[in-house]
Amino acid sequence: MKNLKGWYEIPELGENVKFPSVTKIIGVLDKFLDSWRVGLDIDYFYYNSVGPFIAGDLPLEQFLEINFPKLIADAKLYHKDVSNEAMDYGSRFHAAMDAYHKGEGGYTTQTDSFDVIAATIDWENLVRLRVIESEGMVYSRTFQFAGTRDLKCEITLNKEPLIGIIDFKTRNGKGGKALPVYPSDKQQVAAYVLADEEMSGDTLDFGGIVIINRETMTVEPHIYMRGQLIQPGLEFIELARYFNMTRRGK
Repeated sequence: MKNLKGWYEIPELGENVKFPSVTKIIGVLDKFLDSWRVGLDIDYFYYNSVGPFIAGDLPLEQFLEINFPKLIADAKLYHKDVSNEAMDYGSRFHAAMDAYHKGEGGYTTQTDSFDVIAATIDWENLVRLRVIESEGMVYSRTFQFAGTRDLKCEITLNKEPLIGIIDFKTRNGKGGKALPVYPSDKQQVAAYVLADEEMSGDTLDFGGIVIINRETMTVEPHIYMRGQLIQPGLEFIELARYFNMTRRGK
């Protein structure tokens, strides 16, 4: 399989057969991120003008000298800068963990902070994680989607060995608080479980979302047992059907 900017070529299913990626399908919900984007842009404008002025940190003379048209233009693009930086960091983290899981050297130099990698490895050691496959591509012929799961592995919880999928998420914390798990996170890992089971014939025990909090340099694991992934899996299947139906209509 080849990943081509959100589409996967599946040569074993025939010539020119392409399935959309899990993340591309979930992207149909992007409109729900509008409030997040607007919030970031407003914060940028506020903390570079009105906020410091109200707090008394910005003299009136300097406040009046602000180029507000330029500030507004910059503010409208701020969410893109934040998003791009987060994606860059996430890519480096995933490359580092993939190198570690495959026993390759140099993984500690592939991200900005060794503390984040060390914390993740500490958690993996705590659950006695055994790698089955790192960064493996999977697809579902039934529901016509594909993706790259971060990790298929075995972990031990309550002295019981469990086999499943882990998806890593690197996110910026705020105020030292634990970070939320979004519905799309569960839908994504449920999709990987569905595709893996269809391809391998295995019955997996869990799907895990491991959030890396960049603010606190801590690992926040969320392990969902098979039954807890049924509803997110059904939600993703509906998204995949909608995506592929609209694709055929074009």
